[in-house]
Amino acid sequence: MASQQQSGPLSDADIYALQEWIAETAVGFCLYGIYATFSFIAIYFLLTHHGGDATKKARLVLLTVIIFMFINSTSLVILDLEYILVQIPLGSFNPPDIQKTTKILGNIKISGNFLERLNFLINDGIVVWRAWILFPRNWHIKLLLGFCLLACGVCNVFDAASGAVNVLKNYQAVGAGTKEFLVLTLPLLVTNIVATFLIGYKAL
Repeated sequence: MASQQQSGPLSDADIYALQEWIAETAVGFCLYGIYATFSFIAIYFLLTHHGGDATKKARLVLLTVIIFMFINSTSLVILDLEYILVQIPLGSFNPPDIQKTTKILGNIKISGNFLERLNFLINDGIVVWRAWILFPRNWHIKLLLGFCLLACGVCNVFDAASGAVNVLKNYQAVGAGTKEFLVLTLPLLVTNIVATFLIGYKAL
């Protein structure tokens, strides 16, 4: 008769990890539900609103962007959940192969980082586009907006690549350092400020 290993109570570290995972998943799905609701409302209005030919192309582009961002955000939620589910068996009596599991966790985190930064770039692209169309003949403004968006794209790719290198070294890497954080956030912040200022100026 095969011996059975008795299960003891979970350690404090295991309990803390489970609480953190449950809270993270609950908050993530709650925010995703709100985002999905607004996305479906926006898609509904774009599909049912029949404007002139002048706005048809703009509505089609906006509809495509919203659908793409929704798919992207859904993929992020799934990856976050998968990241937790893959880690849980590591605490079992017969854990899976550590090296293989670590590689899977690293790939999930790298994919999530790239998708997250892609959402940042698309969001900034929408803000820049709104300011762009308000200045159809001002090439100085368009050059400024184009430079801001290009800087955001370069910095997003750099940050995602740096994060991938850190994760490959240690899949539990929490995030980038201060310099890398500023490289990602400053261009996004400056671009939003510039575009918002131009939109506000045009609205006056």
